[in-house]
Amino acid sequence: MVAPGSEPPRPGLSARLNGRGKLEAHSNGAIVACFDDYTVSLGAFSAAAWDAAQELATGLPLSALGREGGSTAKELDVLVRRLAAHGLLEYRAGHPRDGAEDLLVIEPLLSSYWPGMPQLDDADTVLLSRFAYMRRRDTGMVLESPRANALFRI
Repeated sequence: MVAPGSEPPRPGLSARLNGRGKLEAHSNGAIVACFDDYTVSLGAFSAAAWDAAQELATGLPLSALGREGGSTAKELDVLVRRLAAHGLLEYRAGHPRDGAEDLLVIEPLLSSYWPGMPQLDDADTVLLSRFAYMRRRDTGMVLESPRANALFRI
């Protein structure tokens, strides 16, 4: 619940592992991604970066990444972008309550995809492409377009 006179928190974006792989840390500081029958070295990172990377299991806020932040934030930025390049991430939008289902998950279709959250005013209008369509997948709905770089699992 939001206190009277205050604005509700803006929905944020977070990155998390998409379930296709897992991360492992080696004693020399190297972090590797293991998926299918492959192991890919993502580079050497500090123990602080490894500790922060544990949030990728549930969702690491993209606001924690940054080239202007401290050394851990810079390392996390490199790590997350390398995971994205290997197709091992998905992005969660919003702040669901603990244990609640995600409201929106963005599944990249290209390894170069990086999500963004536009700054919209109440007067702004958002239009979908005329090529966008919704379909059922498993028990949920998916919004996608053949012209998009990602699909949205609702």
